[in-house]
Amino acid sequence: MAKNKVLNITEIEDGVKKYLQIIVGMISSLNFWRCMTS
Repeated sequence: MAKNKVLNITEIEDGVKKYLQIIVGMISSLNFWRCMTS
C-alpha cells in the first residue's frame, strides 16, 4: 500500500507541474496580447 501511495503522489506532482506550466503559458500569452494591443 505504501508503494502505491508514493507512486500516486509522484503522479499527482507530475500532473500539477504540467497544469502549472499550462497556466503560466496562458498568463504569459495574455500579457503578450495586452502589450501588443495597448
